[in-house]
Amino acid sequence: MKTISLFCLLFIVSTLVTESLYASETASADIYDIDGKEKLFVFSSERVTDQDSMTYTALWKDVAGVVVATEKANFSKGVLLKYEVERPLNKEKGLIETKDGKILFTYTESGKTSTSKDKLSDNTLIGGTLIPFLEQHLKDILDKKEVSFKYAVWFRKEVVGFKFEYEKEEGSHVIAKMIPTNFLYRSLVKPIYFTMDKSSKKIISIKGRTLPKIKKDGSWRDFDGFTKYN
Repeated sequence: MKTISLFCLLFIVSTLVTESLYASETASADIYDIDGKEKLFVFSSERVTDQDSMTYTALWKDVAGVVVATEKANFSKGVLLKYEVERPLNKEKGLIETKDGKILFTYTESGKTSTSKDKLSDNTLIGGTLIPFLEQHLKDILDKKEVSFKYAVWFRKEVVGFKFEYEKEEGSHVIAKMIPTNFLYRSLVKPIYFTMDKSSKKIISIKGRTLPKIKKDGSWRDFDGFTKYN
């Protein structure tokens, strides 16, 4: 097992983005059903580095242009300060803050708010740092090494152990699988598959759970889809 400090990782990412004091890096993707046939959502994100601070914002819209999910994270000198996430259509919000070695969760659904706290490990990730973390560890994946980390699950208000592991290679691409390290959780949570370009180390696609939910039979349900990056 191999881990890396989130703080070190984010410092590396922010440093690699630019040699100047300010830079902006954007990404976009189309999100389809799990078979990649019907386009349902579009995704866009931006990382802004300004001296010692970095801000990450992400937006999901349906094909009609309605915002279905948002993310925002703030870092100072590579340290996570605040992470905010919202699914406005089903009135769901999450807030993660870090203080004194603790990770603090606030979760709101349909007007009801609950809180919890957990120990902050050095290798704790949030949604916006998964891909940079995987990019930094692509060589380990190609060497078929497991890469372990903690993931802050905002809607469960807890930190869960996960790992990336080698799945297979397809030409110039390699596929890494993200699964929980706990056997019980692994039986309940479907794997998420990340396809990366081996030479550029850039994300090509993601297959599995996404942030937007879909409405079915009058209720909002989790959505597993195929995200293709532009």
